[in-house]
Amino acid sequence: SSLRWDWKDFVHQNLSFYVQPIETLVETQIEVPLPQVSPFAPDDYRPLNPSIIRTDTGYLMVLRSVNYLQEGGKEFITQDPEGKFRTRNFLLELDPHFTPLSQKEILESSGRKKNLGAKVEGLEDCRLIDYEGSLWVSCTLSDMNPYLIPEMALCRIAEDDKGAVSIQELTLLHAFGEQRCEKNWLPFVRDGSLFFIYSFQPFIIVQPNLQDGRCSIVTQQKLPWSLSHLRGSAPPIPFDRGWLLLTHEVLLQKNGKRAYLHRFVYLNQDYIVKRVTMKIIFKHIGVEICCSMTWNHAGDSLIIPNGFEDREARICSVSIAKIQEMLEDASCL
Repeated sequence: SSLRWDWKDFVHQNLSFYVQPIETLVETQIEVPLPQVSPFAPDDYRPLNPSIIRTDTGYLMVLRSVNYLQEGGKEFITQDPEGKFRTRNFLLELDPHFTPLSQKEILESSGRKKNLGAKVEGLEDCRLIDYEGSLWVSCTLSDMNPYLIPEMALCRIAEDDKGAVSIQELTLLHAFGEQRCEKNWLPFVRDGSLFFIYSFQPFIIVQPNLQDGRCSIVTQQKLPWSLSHLRGSAPPIPFDRGWLLLTHEVLLQKNGKRAYLHRFVYLNQDYIVKRVTMKIIFKHIGVEICCSMTWNHAGDSLIIPNGFEDREARICSVSIAKIQEMLEDASCL
């Protein structure tokens, strides 16, 4: 962590020559019908960045869809006639083999007030949470803040007596001031309480007040390694008497394009970073984003969905044995 910033940047630039794709057991592409961008644009919304939880009979997934095209994570072109970048989310019920059984758009009925000047609309990168017998998501909003600064929100999803699925409650979350760009908090439930991993350096876990959204710090540690480049991806799940999560970091390549590199991180019960893996990718050096992971029904693999170049949604299955093999003592950092 004492290296000069330019040396760190040089090392970071060269990571793409060494990172390896993760060895998967199964890879499935999620293909479902999505709405047309507009009557004036022939293309449909594009699927990306799914979030998944396991159920007794299969899985539930929130699938994000967007109305834009992107290139290299730096050029974004919307096909919306109003010039807006929109997200629409869908709740999917999947069987154990990831075959879609039902699909319902998650409607907004929370009555939230939007900033009419926002060019980015919708609930971005939802992460599913099974909490207190209800279905919740955490997400990023860029269309409520008066200064158009991204904010984190917690939403409860419910189905009405007609079968429509909608956001019933929405609470903005506040940890360290309201004018900071907030993204990628990682939600998890422990002993019936909801927490978020807020940052990695310092390593901070917060607990939200569901009434006003204000968050209190539960733990704050300054780690002996430089992990400030890590960002949230897949929230922690119980693993080997501790917690396993997946992080990502953004690599800016020499051609100006962005690439996402991933790393599994293992915490013990006291939230101490104990083991990590080397950096990995799913398929290629580029835009790959993972928002969740869960156990398969046999308990011998992890199901890890990811978004590919903001236009495809995929599910990877990775054996527990492989992940255990990849995890190394955190001192390797």
